[in-house]
Amino acid sequence: MSYWCNTGKFQKAYDFLYKNLKVQKDNRNPYSKMLGKLGWVYYRYYNDGDTYETLTYCYETEEEFKIFANNKNFPQEERNEIENILNKHDTYENCLENAVNYLLTRIMLYLSTEEKIYNPDTNRLINFYSPKGIECLKKLGCTLSHSGQKLCNSNKPLKTKINDLIN
Repeated sequence: MSYWCNTGKFQKAYDFLYKNLKVQKDNRNPYSKMLGKLGWVYYRYYNDGDTYETLTYCYETEEEFKIFANNKNFPQEERNEIENILNKHDTYENCLENAVNYLLTRIMLYLSTEEKIYNPDTNRLINFYSPKGIECLKKLGCTLSHSGQKLCNSNKPLKTKINDLIN
């Protein structure tokens, strides 16, 4: 699977988000510029053969400039994670794919709401509790959890709480 060959894990979401996030001038999505920069890194490898290391190391000053970690306009947790992914000891192609998958997952979760999850196959928000919603949660590495907070905070005995649930 490769985004370069149009067969990436979240290919439909990538095509849609890359196109639509980059054209918005007043974009409030903190990940849009990261996606554009990661697309550039990806392009430079597959088109010119440049790895992330060659793009970030200045041979004249022998200094390393981290494109993501040093960019304060990008969300800190994500920029550090992308740096880590791109510098892993794996094939560079796998590192690129993993970085794009990670960032797309973060974007799709950012675009989701408390009640709906982003569907990477249709680029629409769908209900969490629908069969397709649960499938999307799994694709994005999420799990559903239940909180009995309201019941836990009451002073009723457990037998009464259970009866309240049944009735």
